[in-house]
Amino acid sequence: MNNVLKKESSTQNYHKLMKNGREIMKKLISIILIAALILSMGIIVSAEATVKNGTTNADVAKLQKELNTVLGCNLAVDSIAGPKTIEQIKIFQKMYGLVVDGIAGAQTWAALNKAYADKIASTANNGYLITTTYNSPHIVTLSKSKDGNKYLTKNFQVKEFACNDGSDAVKIDYALVQRLQQIRDHFGKAVVINSAYRTAAYNQKVNGASKSLHLTGQAADITISGVSLASIRSYAYSIGLTYGIYDTFVHVDTRNIASPSSFNGDY
Repeated sequence: MNNVLKKESSTQNYHKLMKNGREIMKKLISIILIAALILSMGIIVSAEATVKNGTTNADVAKLQKELNTVLGCNLAVDSIAGPKTIEQIKIFQKMYGLVVDGIAGAQTWAALNKAYADKIASTANNGYLITTTYNSPHIVTLSKSKDGNKYLTKNFQVKEFACNDGSDAVKIDYALVQRLQQIRDHFGKAVVINSAYRTAAYNQKVNGASKSLHLTGQAADITISGVSLASIRSYAYSIGLTYGIYDTFVHVDTRNIASPSSFNGDY
């Protein structure tokens, strides 16, 4: 009798284990299918929490630290997402072609983490592309796809100078980049490049001048949050950059570093 009961108990335990195993397998398959769906849809999942105005947690401190490194700003690493932190998030988003909403969600975190890693790697290896001083134009052609994340100087990457039409080739004047870095260091704030190199087709599309220095990578249209256009123009002129007067940005170029000038109108 006891042997029969033991046999029945063993059979029940076996079936119970099999049932539990099937349930576990179903859950694993569901997780794998969901992960595959996320990857196929190109959805980015961030390990960090979304940061917006008023957020207070450890991820805010991480974000502040990374923004300080990538943008060279001087945010207090206090784990509080206040107005200054939100402003720098927006600057980063604008520089990296993201939706400018001041909220660090999955897309912004992914871009920031990569930019931070690239910056740390460049700094550790002293990997800046520009290693000497240029007092006259020095134009090179780089690839956005191959060189885009490389740092030209401590604050400027190749992709910031790419044409806004998405083309791969990027013409860059190293003398211009060096002076933009001087502007960045002087004001202690990120320089946002709205337009730098332009292909002939894109220049025509935006009604640029036929001999625009954007075509040779010698010009950039810039803004700096919290700094007046007049102040930018004045300092740019003092370091050899010709400037153009516009309502919402400052055009700077290296047409004559030894004797800079100014102008009104399109170029």
